[in-house]
Amino acid sequence: MMERDYILRVIQEFFKLINGLLGKLNEDNADEIHKQLQEVYSAYFDRSCQFFYRLSCDEMITLIDNDDQFRHVEKVEMLSELLYRDGLFTSNDVLRKDLLCKALALIERIEKQSKSFSVERNDRKVGILAMLN
Repeated sequence: MMERDYILRVIQEFFKLINGLLGKLNEDNADEIHKQLQEVYSAYFDRSCQFFYRLSCDEMITLIDNDDQFRHVEKVEMLSELLYRDGLFTSNDVLRKDLLCKALALIERIEKQSKSFSVERNDRKVGILAMLN
């Protein structure tokens, strides 16, 4: 139970940080906010954004299947959200598509593992698919 409470606190802090960064966004500071968003990878997943950028979708799935830090579906949701937000921020079209594909792959994996349906997750999936087409 304590571990579950800890995970919930980490998730709350994560989304508070992400939403706080995006709440400060304007044209003048977009690059700085994006840089801070990229630093979240190291803070929450102990790996740089470049590590995740280099992985293929299949390698990403293998990572979450084998890395103990992703044994809780909530941690996978956090990574999916970070990849999604990072993809929206990047000006590189190739990287944007890659990050959105990875976020989508993780959402699909979460759907397989999760015991409950999430309207929010489904909406995110539909939105990503629309952006990729």
